[in-house]
Amino acid sequence: MRLVDPELGDRVQAERRQRERTGGRWYDGTTCFNRYATPVTFTFNGTIALPTDVIWSIEFSTSNYGNPPMGAQPCGATPQGCPYDSLNVGLSDAASAAVGTDQSDDTAYWDSETAAWYCDGGAGGVDVIRKDAGCWTGYRPMARIVTAPPAVGPPTNADQCKKSGWKTFNDPAFANQGDCVSFVTAHNPPKTK
Repeated sequence: MRLVDPELGDRVQAERRQRERTGGRWYDGTTCFNRYATPVTFTFNGTIALPTDVIWSIEFSTSNYGNPPMGAQPCGATPQGCPYDSLNVGLSDAASAAVGTDQSDDTAYWDSETAAWYCDGGAGGVDVIRKDAGCWTGYRPMARIVTAPPAVGPPTNADQCKKSGWKTFNDPAFANQGDCVSFVTAHNPPKTK
């Protein structure tokens, strides 16, 4: 599985250039922001099968929080502090999910040590990832989840190409049985005695 939005590439590069010109600040036409937007990609080795419904979350450690906290670092002694102490996950006020279905548009799953930050004031527990419902209407964490089937292939012998076996490969994919057999022949030369 790969979590990424390929369309963000050009926009992220433009934002980086803008930040370089403005010392890290950027202007969206209404408000000046001091933040760094970047896509995050997670690539799995193809052994994880996603169910129909997925709950996703992001966790990161800061100087004083996380599992485990980063602890005292040289950046903590600078006026700016450590950059990871100011990481945030962006929220979108989009009316609905762009693709798929938001199963509960008034719910988020998250973990905080601060009871007051939960919709229920921490009554459902703190310091554990859990469902938090009742105050998220109109806000969704901004993410795009893009999945791809695991790689299957390449074939190692011509028999794997027969009886429509060539259709099962996607790494590489073949147009027909002949293409598959030709690939095997080209990449697995006969062994000499």
